Amino acid sequence: MFERSILPPGTVIADTFKIKTQIGLGGMGVVYLAEHLALRRKFALKILSTEFVNEQNWLRFKAEAKILAGLNHSIFVKVYDLGIHDKSLPFYSMDYIEGKSLEEMLLERSSIELPQALEIFLQVLDGLAYAHRNGVIHRDIKPGNIMVSTINGATAVRVLDFGISKLIGSDSRDIQSLTAMGEIFGSPSYMSPEQCSGSAVDARSDIYSIGCTLFEVLTGFVPYQGETALETVIMHQEHDLPTLSEVAPDKRFPVSIELVLAKCLAKKPGDRYQSAKELAIDLNRVKEGKDVQNYSSQIAVIAKAPKTSNKILAVALLSAFLLLVCAFVLLLRSNQVVTTSKTSVVKSNETAEATQGKDADLLNVMAAKQNQEHSAAKNILIESSIFMESSMEQASEDYEYSDRTLDFDNQ
Repeated sequence: MFERSILPPGTVIADTFKIKTQIGLGGMGVVYLAEHLALRRKFALKILSTEFVNEQNWLRFKAEAKILAGLNHSIFVKVYDLGIHDKSLPFYSMDYIEGKSLEEMLLERSSIELPQALEIFLQVLDGLAYAHRNGVIHRDIKPGNIMVSTINGATAVRVLDFGISKLIGSDSRDIQSLTAMGEIFGSPSYMSPEQCSGSAVDARSDIYSIGCTLFEVLTGFVPYQGETALETVIMHQEHDLPTLSEVAPDKRFPVSIELVLAKCLAKKPGDRYQSAKELAIDLNRVKEGKDVQNYSSQIAVIAKAPKTSNKILAVALLSAFLLLVCAFVLLLRSNQVVTTSKTSVVKSNETAEATQGKDADLLNVMAAKQNQEHSAAKNILIESSIFMESSMEQASEDYEYSDRTLDFDNQ
């Protein structure tokens, strides 16, 4: 990574803005708190880092400013100026928002309770729905890009850093060409599987990033975290999603939010929420303590029931199988002994007159005993078969349970 060159406090940009202090880093630039010399008003000033200044990045930087300037929604900051300082440093100015990012809030308290998280994310989704309707996808939703502040006692949310956003639609070819197929942009812990592979992305990729961000906000942990960025990317594409309860066992979460996140973080875009508005509807239902719209009350009951451990089930099946084998072997042995006994009885009958019936009585007792063992073996075989069948039915139900709780679209 490049070492960012930071402009010192007091630097005047374009004879208009006096830099006070650095307040953040964007995808390609540095964000400063600056004062407008004429208006005596605070602004946020984003300046493209010297290390990134080239024609391609200048076009991207301009595209970002134009995108923000064209979004008329309270969740996005207003852009006012776009220019080049000292013929070398592109910059633009925007509203300065006092507050903390979700990333800073998580550093302070590790996680955020569900009611507050829902209040924040419903505002984020309202803004994203507006952006998506206007053909803009963000592509870098994460805690560091969501700013929370309090205005007149109410929570106000802003989405920052459209540095790698993308326009979609027939009139956006020039800007789309700046982020061609195969280029990978974003933060690995929050990137959708298609974004990780450099494939085409749309609004559903932002939905996936929202899911990753909400997961972290509620638990303090991202859903996938490898030892390297590459390992994290592979986990997004291949690993099963952990539940909130698995990651944060000391906290209680309603089944509805577990199911919402499972749908947000589906591997295939077609299995996710198809719009920010659709996701917002379900989050509102979670907020009201209702079942979400994409599963029935029957599935809710199943989801609340404890899952049977696959490991325990496997042991049960193996035990049943071994019991069945033992019973079968015992049955064969019993048959052999009974046959031998019968043969002995026949031979005994031939010599019965010589032995005065004494041995015949003993053999009859032995034959009766073997018949009892034969009957017991049969009973074990029958019981083993019933247990084996029951275990297989339980296994089938568990697999059906997994399919029902994850396949929301079929409900």
